[in-house]
Amino acid sequence: MGVRRIGTIVGLFLALAAFSLYGFHTNKNFTIGVSLPLSGEYAFIGEEMRRGVELALDDTQVRAVFEDNQYDPKTMVSAAQKLVTIDDAVVAATFSLTEAKVSSKVFADAGVPLLVFWDSDSTLYRAGDHIFSNGFSAEGDSEKLANYAYTVVGARSTAVVGDVDETIDVFVKAFSAEFERLGGEVVLTVPVQIGETDYRTVLAKLKQANPDSIYFPILPPSNIIFVRQLQELGIRGHLFSADTFVEDVVHELGGAGDGIYFHNYLPEDNELVRAYIARYGSHPANLNYAKSAYDGTKVILAAHEKNQNSIKDGLLSVLGDDRSANRVQPLYQVQNGKSVLVEE
Repeated sequence: MGVRRIGTIVGLFLALAAFSLYGFHTNKNFTIGVSLPLSGEYAFIGEEMRRGVELALDDTQVRAVFEDNQYDPKTMVSAAQKLVTIDDAVVAATFSLTEAKVSSKVFADAGVPLLVFWDSDSTLYRAGDHIFSNGFSAEGDSEKLANYAYTVVGARSTAVVGDVDETIDVFVKAFSAEFERLGGEVVLTVPVQIGETDYRTVLAKLKQANPDSIYFPILPPSNIIFVRQLQELGIRGHLFSADTFVEDVVHELGGAGDGIYFHNYLPEDNELVRAYIARYGSHPANLNYAKSAYDGTKVILAAHEKNQNSIKDGLLSVLGDDRSANRVQPLYQVQNGKSVLVEE
């Protein structure tokens, strides 16, 4: 870990600690424009993130305006246009780096900095100097999992089956490169279409290749189908996945998911949970998404405190020249139908 990376982490910690201890005090109102998938397949993510933003802004004078991007490229662009032209947002936020890159030009042309809540990867640096991330490094997460697979679990060969998706492509390349660097062999790599329901042809190839492990960054609910079909065909081996292996998938598979390793962010924040229940009358369905949006919004507030004349410069002060927190997710294994932390 480099000196600059350590400095970024320390700076971010101190900035957020100030909010924890002293709260947010400003006499200047401003608007955060938030583009989220509030309808469609990923509405469960968008809704939790919306609530995380709202909770982070309690007891502040800051306003959040939400636009539904439906996780659709055309709608992402129109949502961004509305945020900067109608809603008067001076800073914006969104769920993923994919959304940020699609709508990047709109925010850049308007001079509005954009913060990603969930993820980050090396392409962020080429996407424009107005894009920032408080999220998790796709490369870092994948390399950590590959290292664990090789050095702790003892995997020596692997087959990779991943969705055709920009972020998953980063997962696949980073996991494979790290696994091979350590001395492992990637015997098969098969891209599959998002939403696939029949993996039998792929699994036949996989069975013939006979690896001792399988890495499958596949989006839900297809990853549930993949695991079940794999088991129906009697294919054995260590199983590894990405943060596409969400808690709903763990619950749906139950004991059938036992043994699967994955990286994800499954925080325990009792104070946030209490605030969530007090406001919304129920326990958060996916605390990780609410917490990511909550933390990201606190970063925006910290950036405003750093520089009230330029939130972009404030974000640079908080996140550093990398423009990203580059966090790395913990590793979990499914045991008795539940996610169990195996490496922080």
